[in-house]
Amino acid sequence: MSEKVEQVLIDFKDEVKKYKTIEKSFITRLIKIIEKNKNSMIIVNNKFKFDTTFFTNFIKDIDKSKEDSYYYKNFNRLKKFNIIHKRSSYFPKNLSLISINPNQVSLLIDNFKLIDTFCKEIEKVRTSLHEKEYLYLYLRLFHIYPITQQQLASIKINNIIALEQNKTVLALIHKTFMINKHDKLINLLRLDSYASEIMNSYININSSESLFEDVKACEEFVNNYKKRYLENENLSVIKMINRNYYLLTSSSLKLTLNAKIENTVKLTISELNKVYPNRVPTHLLEFENEQIKVIFERDDEYIDFKDNSKTYIDIHEIEELDRFLKQKGNTPNTKLTQDVIKAIKDYIKMNEKNKSDKIILTYILFLINKLEKRKLKLSTVKNYIGILNKHIFTKFEDLYNIKKNELDNFIQRIDSLNYKRSSVKKVLRLTLEFFRFSRIEHGLNIEVPVLYYPKSLVLKDEIDLILDEIQDEYLKESNIQRLGKKHSFIILQRKVLILLTFYTGMRISELKSRLFQDIYMYDDILYVDVNAKGLRKLKLKLKTRSAKRRIKTIIKDKKHLALIKQWYAILEKNKKNIDFIFTRMNNNLTISKSVMDDSEIVDITNIIKKITKRYCTFHSLRHSFATYKLAEILKHSTDNPYALIELSMIMGHETPRTTLNSYVHYDLIELSF
Repeated sequence: MSEKVEQVLIDFKDEVKKYKTIEKSFITRLIKIIEKNKNSMIIVNNKFKFDTTFFTNFIKDIDKSKEDSYYYKNFNRLKKFNIIHKRSSYFPKNLSLISINPNQVSLLIDNFKLIDTFCKEIEKVRTSLHEKEYLYLYLRLFHIYPITQQQLASIKINNIIALEQNKTVLALIHKTFMINKHDKLINLLRLDSYASEIMNSYININSSESLFEDVKACEEFVNNYKKRYLENENLSVIKMINRNYYLLTSSSLKLTLNAKIENTVKLTISELNKVYPNRVPTHLLEFENEQIKVIFERDDEYIDFKDNSKTYIDIHEIEELDRFLKQKGNTPNTKLTQDVIKAIKDYIKMNEKNKSDKIILTYILFLINKLEKRKLKLSTVKNYIGILNKHIFTKFEDLYNIKKNELDNFIQRIDSLNYKRSSVKKVLRLTLEFFRFSRIEHGLNIEVPVLYYPKSLVLKDEIDLILDEIQDEYLKESNIQRLGKKHSFIILQRKVLILLTFYTGMRISELKSRLFQDIYMYDDILYVDVNAKGLRKLKLKLKTRSAKRRIKTIIKDKKHLALIKQWYAILEKNKKNIDFIFTRMNNNLTISKSVMDDSEIVDITNIIKKITKRYCTFHSLRHSFATYKLAEILKHSTDNPYALIELSMIMGHETPRTTLNSYVHYDLIELSF
């Protein structure tokens, strides 16, 4: 160990002893890992500076039995007490995806003989898939992502999309949020190769009949099969056995993605049509085009997804309401009823700014009012509030700002409920009644297509088309006869803006605020430091604490590399006259110190929409970066979970879950990359 590192480590040990809130076991492990990685330690001002490379090494040796927040909190304390350098990266907040087995629930089964039985039975069932009841059985119990009774009942023959012999996608129509006329939703399910091959034989674009006409009989077949071969275990246990089976033949990360243990960005009809032209039924394309029109009518704000802080209302915190809901029998206590009405009104008055809580509590008052008028029984009111609290109140952080992943998770949860069909219908009916009431009473108009319909990504083969269109559009709008140096630079800058987003995955605010000193280029390697300096000049802040990072990317495309090098050389010549790497041009077409105008982002977004003909914006390039990077991880990396952590750090996310849920298009990877 060098003298410098050794001395800094001695000082580090002395400092941490002063603070009892830093766990001793954490420090012991941290010191061991510092010593193990002594040659790569970064020291700034006589303090260790922990970067993403250090955390990647640290993660490989941590005690995975600790809670997710254990390391996050202790590293934060090191920064808070100024023990490590203040510019150290933040440790990921959630490590659930990098444990040795992220599917711990599958180890809860107590009868491992059933796994052997499952292995034998799945092979038998696969040989009988040409019989429809066995196809239903396979999809229900043996498919890598078991499909629910509700989903199987909704399969229409003309909504089966055959892409190749062993690649089939089911288009399931949802009417969960039929509040407005465009609120029907399409959910695409990718089938495995066994189910795909058989499913293709049923395709008939002229038939709108259900694939499984008698779901009740099919369910009876499944139940009899469970009794005979799977010891009549319930569906949740069989799902655990299913997960164990596939874990034996897959990496933990691939199983997490294939079995939808973690959601990724949903596949869309327009993406399928791009990758597999002329394979998607016309009626599905027309339906989706109508939805895209609705979305494009709304101004895109180019917002980025935030890591949710989960601050949902807890209705049981209102003591009077808690006591009211614990009443027994069907005769309400008059005093309790009056007390709860007063308590809810007082709560609403004290929290006037929280409109979301007001909607929820106003609806509860509406139900209690029906109870007083004897239009509902006490047991019914308690049942309704319990259902809504479980499925709505505790699942949507802000009803006025519902996030895509919240709506997606809600619909997937409804699909996967192991309830009777009548119970599922009851949940859906109450959900619709709640949102219709909220629209009438509070003007809450949920734009379901905008929320649910996922933003697409820009594909690699579309990048050059976009670059060409940028030049064509500029020449057309500027009406210039000759393309001189100054006009050439304006076009070049717009092209490089596209390329840097595609190759680094940076947010728009991060790109615009980069100073020349933040970028470094060596041959085909580009380094970008994302920090607060440029943002402060624009009176902005880093989006999250994890947003501060260094990004390293290799530009393999020679044409793209040449454009970036040409742009970088011009900036280097003018570095004394510029602040930001993307600048606004003066009236005389000279480079200014001002940052690029937002209108240029709008213009580029319109070009992206024009070329892709999908729901793509400038922000979609960030989706492209995350998706192509994950494809590389799955193809080449031997330590997938750790590589995923590194990807989330490059994206500036606190957890890998945000990267997967909001940016990675995994189904598209499996179908086309």
